[in-house]
Amino acid sequence: MKEQVVECQDSITLTCSCGERIVLLGKATDWYDEDRLEFSCECGNVLSIGDHLLNAEDFYPERRISSMQ
Repeated sequence: MKEQVVECQDSITLTCSCGERIVLLGKATDWYDEDRLEFSCECGNVLSIGDHLLNAEDFYPERRISSMQ
């Protein structure tokens, strides 16, 4: 697989139990704003940025993760 490099100040790496990694460019709050919280791995598992959003609550205190459930 050819590796490509893109410069980005923030990124999120989601790691599946199968070993596959999905790298999302940008902040967790950016993905939350776009309503993209889950991503599908090639093996069929669903990966979530929920843990990253818990760390981002300082940026959006009015959008607590518990209110999303």
